[in-house]
Amino acid sequence: MVAKTKCMNIDVTERDYERIKHFADVTGKSVSSLVLDAVWAQMEYHDDLRDIEEYEKQVSDGTLVTYSWSEVQKRAGLCGTN
Repeated sequence: MVAKTKCMNIDVTERDYERIKHFADVTGKSVSSLVLDAVWAQMEYHDDLRDIEEYEKQVSDGTLVTYSWSEVQKRAGLCGTN
């Protein structure tokens, strides 16, 4: 099954478009692919920040659970291996 797609328009100045187009050409991508990659990267960045905030909250309130490497080996049934 092929996913349905939607079209998006972005208004940029001619100068900005030429800069973006040049960068897309240099990287071997279409302008659409380049812009979409940038949007996904920004979304992932914000997801990472959210994860870091959650980690730091767990560290500060003492709810973070960690395991030593030997504990991981024991839990996985890998005792005696290096």
